[in-house]
Amino acid sequence: MAERRHEHENAFVDARRVCEFAALLAAILAGVLVSMYWLWRGALAPPPDAALRASPSLPVQQLADLRARQQAQLEGYAWLDSEHRYARIPVERAMAIEAERAGHDRPETTR
Repeated sequence: MAERRHEHENAFVDARRVCEFAALLAAILAGVLVSMYWLWRGALAPPPDAALRASPSLPVQQLADLRARQQAQLEGYAWLDSEHRYARIPVERAMAIEAERAGHDRPETTR
């Protein structure tokens, strides 16, 4: 019996184009990964506080004062409107109120 020889038919698949497409996909993937890393590192972080934008070299005392004011806002009470309908309260207190509304016991503090 005569030996049948099977040859690869390359008329339907262009190996060069397949390799170019694979290289393009690899380059796009690398670009996406680099972009994600760049975003994760904070390149598009929100702008700093207005006081920090005004003077990039604030003395240590001014920076400490700024942080103290911000901390006081987080932990203090204040009215947010002139009609006294909306108030700012500390996060811990807001969580306790929501827990009471949901019928749970008071949440444990981590401090």
